[in-house]
Amino acid sequence: MIDIQKVSKSFINKTGFRTLALNNVSLKLPQKGLVFILGKSGSGKSTLLNLLGGLDSYDVGNINIKGHSTNNFQQKDLDSYRNGTVGFIFQDFNLIENMSVYENIALSLELQGKVPQHHLINNLLTKVEMTNFQNRKINELSGGQKQRVAIVRALIKDPEIILADEPTGNLDSETALQVLQILKELSQKHLVLIVSHDPENAYKFGDRVIEFKDGGIISDLSKTNNPTKKQKPQLTKGAVLTEEMIKLFQSQQKNPFKEDFEPTKEVFLDPKPAPFKQINSQLSLNKSFKIGANALKNKKVLLFFSIITLALVSFVFAVGLMFFVKINEIKKDIAESVQKEYYLTASQKEEIIQKEIKNLNEKIVKPILIVCPALTLIAFFLIYMYFNASIKLKKKEIGTLRALGAKGSTVSKIFFCEGYIYSSITSIFIVLFTIFGVCWFESKIEKNHNKSYFQIIIDFFSKSDSWILLSLQIFYVFALTFVAILLPIFKLSRKKPIDVLLNK
Repeated sequence: MIDIQKVSKSFINKTGFRTLALNNVSLKLPQKGLVFILGKSGSGKSTLLNLLGGLDSYDVGNINIKGHSTNNFQQKDLDSYRNGTVGFIFQDFNLIENMSVYENIALSLELQGKVPQHHLINNLLTKVEMTNFQNRKINELSGGQKQRVAIVRALIKDPEIILADEPTGNLDSETALQVLQILKELSQKHLVLIVSHDPENAYKFGDRVIEFKDGGIISDLSKTNNPTKKQKPQLTKGAVLTEEMIKLFQSQQKNPFKEDFEPTKEVFLDPKPAPFKQINSQLSLNKSFKIGANALKNKKVLLFFSIITLALVSFVFAVGLMFFVKINEIKKDIAESVQKEYYLTASQKEEIIQKEIKNLNEKIVKPILIVCPALTLIAFFLIYMYFNASIKLKKKEIGTLRALGAKGSTVSKIFFCEGYIYSSITSIFIVLFTIFGVCWFESKIEKNHNKSYFQIIIDFFSKSDSWILLSLQIFYVFALTFVAILLPIFKLSRKKPIDVLLNK
């Protein structure tokens, strides 16, 4: 199934020094079985898991999966691999909090373009004793329940490889044993890799235990088919304990299950390349809108402030733009008005026209040329701040989606849907502000008390210029919003899934 060939991986730490996480690691893993990877923090075990899951890239070496070199994988191949071949079970679960248990599980199928089958999800939840929790929100579950949901989410797409990073790290001992028993049963048909700090359960449940230290493999043991218990040393009264006898006693006391293991023999893999499930990640527009709408609940104060500001700015921008469109007509009206003054000479008329046009440029045109770009920059900055904050708050969800196989374009679609909702709400405020402004102008400035507010609004919308004004404002809002979204999305799309998950 997996052939790791002299793989090395390094990181640059916060102080700027390069740290070697994996050092020339070679390893072969079969099509099924329960493999534990042990080691202290920083030994390289989680790094290896991230490489096998396509969440990160290695520096040198090669990883062959089903006879295919991942060196040749494009981003779309990695997305398809995560979507169809790998199932992840994370230590901190990485479930989407504002979705229900059912929705979290169904998301794996929806990303494959499939319609979630209720009976299939229900059957898997029954296996992990979670049948009655389908409609619960994630924050209403215990740690053990969350982990079982994460297991079902990984299983629902029937992956060939299951990668579990410290799946029992946050659980009590009883729940941890239940989770390990589930993973043990799964290993009868799947390759299950578990990163763990728990050697006792590794040798109790595992078919193979690999220990890492300083980025390399220091031990690789497999369970024997015909285990033979080592003879415990017999002590007689007055006997002297040797150093070898003491070590044997300590080893048997620490981990009696280790007696059934011996050094792993050579693993033979099928040299013929096997096909991958080619699955392009998809997410329905309805689901994208739902996720996008949930994001609007975050940063409510910034959301309200940016929408109000954008609505006002768009009104000023639209009025200024309409003025420029009609500038020639205004100049023509000035000229015609002056020409009607019969008592003026031609030179006097020309002088007055030029003076009026200059006055128009100084008092109206130039301020508009300064104010409109300045207000646009302010509005752009506010929108950028809002969506940048929204993306930061949703980084864990984005990382989870990428780990499940979502393409960058799928994630972008969610934020563009959020942008569409944001712009639509702003457009509603624009219409309300415009109606309020027209009514105020008619009643206070024009001193026109004969018309009702309803009639004023009807008269306003009966004019073509009114529709042009509103259309300009709405177009301005949508254009500015989508341009402001592009930059944070572009920055996010360049990151590897593991960096998004770890909030780097």
